[in-house]
Amino acid sequence: MSSEALAWAFKQECKSSSVKFTLVALCECANYRTGRIYPSVEHLCEITGQNRKTIIGNIAELERQGVLVDTGERTGKTKQIKVYQAAMGSIPKAEPSQKRNSSENGRKQSQKRDTEPSKEPSIGLSDDKPRSARQAEEVLERWASMAKPLSLSCWEKLTPKRRRTINARISEHGFDAITQAIEHVPKSAFLRGETGNWNGANLDFFTRPDTIPKILEGQYDDRQRTSPNSSYRSTGTATAAQRAIASLGG
Repeated sequence: MSSEALAWAFKQECKSSSVKFTLVALCECANYRTGRIYPSVEHLCEITGQNRKTIIGNIAELERQGVLVDTGERTGKTKQIKVYQAAMGSIPKAEPSQKRNSSENGRKQSQKRDTEPSKEPSIGLSDDKPRSARQAEEVLERWASMAKPLSLSCWEKLTPKRRRTINARISEHGFDAITQAIEHVPKSAFLRGETGNWNGANLDFFTRPDTIPKILEGQYDDRQRTSPNSSYRSTGTATAAQRAIASLGG
C-alpha cells in the first residue's frame, strides 16, 4: 500500500461517494514498489461492503474519468485481472471559488499558489516516510532477499491483512527480533524444507504467533543425526519442527 496513492485518492472528485470509496480501496491495494493496482473484484467487495455489480461499475467509471489507467497487463491464474495504475501525474481539479471571499483574499490565495512548491505526491515509497510506517515493507523485502536464493515462497503483494499480521508480530517481538529470525532461517535444514514433507518456511508460517520465538530459541535448529541419511534422533517427544510439519498436514 502506498500512502501517497491514498492521499491522492482522497483529493479526487468522483461522481459519487461509492465511486470514491472504490478508488480509495483500490489505492489501498496499490503495490508499494511499482504502484500497480490489481486486486480481485471479490477482495474489493469484501473490504468495501459493496456488491460485485457496483464495484465493476465504479471501476468502469474511474477508467472513463481517466483516474485509473489500464496498463494493458493482466494477472491472476487466468490472466484476466486487469492491472491498473493511478493517474497520479494529473493535476487535481481546482476547488470552486467562494463568492463571499473578498477580492483581496482572492489575490492572496493566488499569490500563495504561485509561490508555494507543488505538493503533488509521487508514486512509490517516499524517502521522508517514517521508518515505523514502512517496517512491514522492510520485513517483506528482507524475507524476499533471503528466500529467493533458497527457492522459498514469498508474498508478491502486501495486502492489508498481511500488513496487519506483520505489524502484529513487530508489536509483539520488535523489528530487530523479526530480522534476526529471518537471518536464522537459512541455518535450519527444517526451515529450508530439507527434512520433511513440505517445501520449507514461507511468510504465512513465519508470521504465525509462535514461530518467531521458536526460531530465536533454536527449536528449529538442526539436531544431531544417527547417520548422514537418517532422520532426527528420537527423543521420545516431538520436536517443534515435527509438530509444525504435522500442523501443515505433512
